[in-house]
Amino acid sequence: MRTARPGRKNWRESIIGAMLRFEPWLSRADHADARPVLRALLGASLTGVRYLHAEDDFWPNGHRHDDIHEVDMGVELTTAAGTRLVVSWAMDGIVQGLGRRMLPQGHEDPVRDSVEVGGMEQWRPRLGRTVLRAGLASHVAEDDCAPTYWSLRLEFDGGRSPVIALGEADEGGHHQPDALVVLFDEDTARGYVPVSSSTPAWGELVIA
Repeated sequence: MRTARPGRKNWRESIIGAMLRFEPWLSRADHADARPVLRALLGASLTGVRYLHAEDDFWPNGHRHDDIHEVDMGVELTTAAGTRLVVSWAMDGIVQGLGRRMLPQGHEDPVRDSVEVGGMEQWRPRLGRTVLRAGLASHVAEDDCAPTYWSLRLEFDGGRSPVIALGEADEGGHHQPDALVVLFDEDTARGYVPVSSSTPAWGELVIA
């Protein structure tokens, strides 16, 4: 199993700020903890997408690979209802997974370095579209670790379904616990399976 690069977590927190702490998103029976988060998105239309990046970097700066986007710190999705979901990576010792925070409307913005990407060709067809379904994939990072989610898929009313997952862009993605990839191609998402998971990044349908 790949490990985080030294100082990466502190680096991320210095960018995002202390207001957004991320813990690994645990996969519980029947997705009990995930359903309330996903229900807040269902039926809402997407109005904005931002990528969070390091303060000494910019995007894309080599992080864009056709239908794969590599993201250092996190992805923020905003809906017409004012909901903001921030998806990042999270680690607690050897437990690795996605981290997520749902921010209420009017929440003070703690993000220092980000870029609006909703106008890019991969995201633009999804703006104004309604989220209809969501899927998740879980893994066990190490023996005796609690299962956590490592990828999230959102399905819209038309167009392809983006997948946000742990990893780096390398011929369809490879597992990296302290980075994210956004996959816009279904075949790529279905073919990306780290050794810690029996489920590809496309995941299984959790709520519709």
